[in-house]
Amino acid sequence: MTDSDCDNHKACDGEERCDAGICVSGEDPCASLAEEGCTIECEEIDGGASCLKAPLDEDGDGHVASTNTCSATSELPRDDCDDSDPNTYPGAEEVCDGVDNNCNGLSDFAEGFPLAGEFRTLFTSSADESGGNYPAACWNEPQGKWGVVWGTSKRLLFAALHPDGTVAGDPKVLIEDDTNHDYRPACTWAGATLAVVWGTQTGTSTRSFTFSRFSVDGSDTIPTPIDVVAVPVTTSNAQAPTLVQAEGGGWLLHSTISSNATVHRFSDKGALLAPTVTLGPTDWVNGAARIGERAVAVWQANFYEDDTWVGGGFQWAAWAGPNMQNVVSPTDLWEASASVQGGTARVSPLTDGALFILRPRAGDVHVMRVKHDGSLVCGPVAITTSGLPAGVDGEVYTTGNETSAFFLARKPGEGPQVAPLPLDCDVNSVLSGRATSELANYGNVASTELASGSRGHLAVINDAGVLKARAFGSAYCDTPSLD
Repeated sequence: MTDSDCDNHKACDGEERCDAGICVSGEDPCASLAEEGCTIECEEIDGGASCLKAPLDEDGDGHVASTNTCSATSELPRDDCDDSDPNTYPGAEEVCDGVDNNCNGLSDFAEGFPLAGEFRTLFTSSADESGGNYPAACWNEPQGKWGVVWGTSKRLLFAALHPDGTVAGDPKVLIEDDTNHDYRPACTWAGATLAVVWGTQTGTSTRSFTFSRFSVDGSDTIPTPIDVVAVPVTTSNAQAPTLVQAEGGGWLLHSTISSNATVHRFSDKGALLAPTVTLGPTDWVNGAARIGERAVAVWQANFYEDDTWVGGGFQWAAWAGPNMQNVVSPTDLWEASASVQGGTARVSPLTDGALFILRPRAGDVHVMRVKHDGSLVCGPVAITTSGLPAGVDGEVYTTGNETSAFFLARKPGEGPQVAPLPLDCDVNSVLSGRATSELANYGNVASTELASGSRGHLAVINDAGVLKARAFGSAYCDTPSLD
């Protein structure tokens, strides 16, 4: 057998040859043109092969990835923001799926899709009993339910909600006495253990905090107290408690006491741990969240020399384990400067770290992202889009889960602004906030609570004495799954 016996007369297959009686395939005549991001086609022509090189359209939607670097030219535009999805390209129909289908850089919510869900009433104030001004909300992953806690002039109440915000049974009484509990409760809920911290007023001047765990299985049964721990606070200037549980560990209570950012720690058994940790002078409301295995606190920090204020910044620290050992000492997020005299700090958990929202009292809202080890991913970057004012009035709230994060703030004289946050800090190109028709009738951001879980987000508001809750998915316009 000779080489001619092996020739299939197809130039695109190369020149076949015979080797020891066995036909061996020829070399690809277009192999030398191979390049990342390109597609190579061989065409048979008279007298040989023609190699056609073009940018690769991976999903076949007629649009090449905007990041494609193939050196060949093509009639296809290089403007596809996701070349793995044939339904995503410039000009595609935008649908509520958490994907930028038309590649214009805007989220579904920013495109104008309405906020999903509807408000469900949890409590209505009356002449005999008022409250719900500062609700707390938390997500129970094992049970797949939201928990909402609020205080009234007489009681501390709890309600369990399904992922879509429908109420799972009547509200339950946690504490009932003659004390006014209507002062900023905070909660965590894991498995059958609901942990709550709330403030009470003693006389006319002194506020105190109480930490308690309850056995709550999310059904229609009455919650059972496990323990009640008084938190030592002996001042009228105690405010803004936030509560977070470390993974497999204890609890962290972060609050502002006598103008100092302060941490109280509780073991995994609910015992108050010594000492109380004073983080340093602060001015406004601060935040806390579970980031990975840690409980993280963030606060606006003020610095003094000889009792003279010399600058302000933002700091964070972290605790972990059954006895809540400090694993990250106070660390600068925003180094001290004269431009940060007071402000608000919030934090939202992400899959690989945290998203911080920092707002100096006299400045823009800023966003920054860090990894679990505290290393910077991006920011701080000011949010100065046309949809939001350069400065916002009142507190800034933020929440997030593995796939989305957003913040809520108030324009002066208007309703709340709900704005999706880009996780790459590219706020000015993709962020769009708006006063939603769903929330515009409500103007007091201080009475809002936001929570996030694996299935979406929950907003709880007090609307003129009526406490309401609304659940929506991670794309904001979608409804959380019940499964």
